[in-house]
Amino acid sequence: MSGCAFSPDGRWLASAGDDGALRLWDVASGQELGFRCYHFDGGENATLSTDGSAVRYASPEAWRWLGWLAADPASGEITRYPAETFGPIPLPRSHAPGRPGQAGM
Repeated sequence: MSGCAFSPDGRWLASAGDDGALRLWDVASGQELGFRCYHFDGGENATLSTDGSAVRYASPEAWRWLGWLAADPASGEITRYPAETFGPIPLPRSHAPGRPGQAGM
């Protein structure tokens, strides 16, 4: 971990990891909240669910840094495929560029 800070009321903790992710924690329960924020080169960013199954927000060019992990059916070896292999990430309408909620990170 490269840094952390408590909210003013002490209920939440934000931690910054060496993987570039910002995580938010409930101090009382010790549970991580349901999302992680990532910041990439060029000012791009994305918010993903903690299990990586859903993109909650992505800036217009974030797909260049995001990827998919898939196991080879024959060997079981995990390979990372760039998201651009499959095209730009479809965003929920409320987070599309120029719409309300886009800057909600």
